[in-house]
Amino acid sequence: MIRKILVPVAVLFGAVAVAAFFVLNRQPLQIRQFDAPPISVRVVTVQPGPARLQVHAQGTVSPRTESDLVPEVSGNVVWMSPDLVSGGYFEEGQTLLRIDDRDYRSAAQRADASLERARADRELASFEYDRAKDLYGRSLISQADLESKERAARVAETSVTDAELVRATAQRDLGRTELKAPFTGLVRSEQVDLGQFVNRGSPIAKIYATDYLEVRLPIADEELAYLNIPLTRRGEFDPDV
Repeated sequence: MIRKILVPVAVLFGAVAVAAFFVLNRQPLQIRQFDAPPISVRVVTVQPGPARLQVHAQGTVSPRTESDLVPEVSGNVVWMSPDLVSGGYFEEGQTLLRIDDRDYRSAAQRADASLERARADRELASFEYDRAKDLYGRSLISQADLESKERAARVAETSVTDAELVRATAQRDLGRTELKAPFTGLVRSEQVDLGQFVNRGSPIAKIYATDYLEVRLPIADEELAYLNIPLTRRGEFDPDV
């Protein structure tokens, strides 16, 4: 029993003695100041000169001219160009489609006949008016008869003008039965087939020109200064730059 008590007490006194020894024999701390290592610097001699700055941007290429191919007359499609397909290439003035022109050809012929009849009526009315003036000068007809012949001559002249306008319209409609390419380009899409009836003013294809292409490139304001391109008041690039 006494042994169990003495052993822990001896250990405790021994630990206290060791701690006291280290405390009494500790070395004072010495403060030392370390010098910072020098920083390595790379020195380059600057040579003034032009420098190229790169501006990165991406956009979509689109044609400057794009339009719908629209017939100006109605009728059945009797012929289509093999180039009138998606991706097809065509030249300016090339015929792309033909519409049945029989009715328009008949209308043009009737307009020609009406014009010839109006001209004949004008010639007769002019002859009768000249004759009436001669008779009136010899006091063989009244003033009313002369005025009637004059009015008939004016009506005949107006009929000729109207017939000429009708003939010009008929000729234009006949020429519109052929759809020609307004420019050189490609077909983006088409919505017509051979034998299909097309209406006046209804788009049948979408085409675009290949002479000029446009690319819209979004550029940050801080990078736009690198281009050194002056802008006009309308926000377009000056063509002289």
